[in-house]
Amino acid sequence: MDESLVSRIIEHLPFYFLAADTNGNVVYCKGAKLFGATDEEVYNLNVFDMHTLGWIDRTSATKEALERKKPVIKYIKTKSGKNMMTYSAPVMDAAGKIIMAVSFSLEERFFDLFIREIKADKQNLQNAVQFLSKTKEQTVFTKTKNAQMQRVYAIAKIAAPSDSTIHIYGESGTGKEVLAHFIHLHSHRADMPLIPVNCAAISPELVEAEFFGHAKYAFTGADPKGKAGIFEMAHHGTLFLDEVGELPLSMQSKLLRAIEMGEIRRIGDNAPTQTDVRIITATNRKLIELVQEKSFREDLYYRLNVIPMIIPPLRNRKEDIIPLAEHFLALFNAKYHSRRYFSQSVSNFFVNYDWPGNIREMKNLIEQLCIISDTDELRLNNSFALRDGHGDAHQPESKKGALKNAMQNFQKEFIKGAIDRNGGNVSAAAREIGIHRSQVYKRFQKK
Repeated sequence: MDESLVSRIIEHLPFYFLAADTNGNVVYCKGAKLFGATDEEVYNLNVFDMHTLGWIDRTSATKEALERKKPVIKYIKTKSGKNMMTYSAPVMDAAGKIIMAVSFSLEERFFDLFIREIKADKQNLQNAVQFLSKTKEQTVFTKTKNAQMQRVYAIAKIAAPSDSTIHIYGESGTGKEVLAHFIHLHSHRADMPLIPVNCAAISPELVEAEFFGHAKYAFTGADPKGKAGIFEMAHHGTLFLDEVGELPLSMQSKLLRAIEMGEIRRIGDNAPTQTDVRIITATNRKLIELVQEKSFREDLYYRLNVIPMIIPPLRNRKEDIIPLAEHFLALFNAKYHSRRYFSQSVSNFFVNYDWPGNIREMKNLIEQLCIISDTDELRLNNSFALRDGHGDAHQPESKKGALKNAMQNFQKEFIKGAIDRNGGNVSAAAREIGIHRSQVYKRFQKK
């Protein structure tokens, strides 16, 4: 390859290139303008003097490569204000003697662009993984054999492309968030984030800051850099507000304004911020009842309830119980590298059990069975959750009695396990299982 072609190639590369002889004299230079100089000025330069003359803010990497006889990487700043990453390496002849040193420098802005591209690719990959995982999970839910659930998903698919607010009714653990993900993934916002928020888990004192964010030093303990709220995080995407009925009245009016005006105002900030967010809400109680109790604003109720959807409890979807159970079993078999399978007695138990905690309870129970079972076949008599208080397998006299006793023992032991896992906190145990705390007392004390 001739030298003129090599020179043309180098001239079109996006980095600064310099070569110096063993005395430090520059013999080739590309990119003199990065120093705020002409080619002639650089060719009259010696790399040993670049720092002392103020061309760069520290010793030249080329100088160090010549002196140390090995490659050097340095971060430097030129007199023209350019930040660069420089790599310099000595060039040896056949006898191992240094004949020159060459340096390559790339401006910091290229690294910033590279990092931004990596972050964008990472986010795209995370979105793709989330999409695939949610799509896989939804396949089980959307292939429901229950007529009411089929209507729910049919309406959801029709409503998804619009930006109308949707309110999902359903008991705890019925899969309201799964339905929200289904709507989001079938909307024009699918490439943007869906931000799920449990309104009941946010302290009333912090709910406004969580929703709308805050400016720098807006209040004691606030982030000195300021913080974006969930509305800004969900910009161009979807915001799923679970247990929206738990929002304090003071926040409900601000939520209504944010939805209707399409703008929010950070705490401590005078300027409003425009937001484009699709709202999906959910409760395990009927909002109209909360309106009648004066704990929920009527105007917000009508704004959220544009498209209402009702998810039936699992006890009313008997035909979906085994497919869902098999799905969760496969999930935990993969997670724990096991080969568990249901015995016929367990399958029968699942179909006849009333599942007060719905799908969440089923998932928790199956994970429990997979972990504690001493055989691959999951049977009624090899799980402590289905044993009596003495640890012996229950053997009632009749099949009907066997089912009744198994269900009662299961409920009691399952709830006891939840209470133990939550350090005796009944409210926390009730939230984990997905039932009201009064039901915890009732079922746990049931003989």
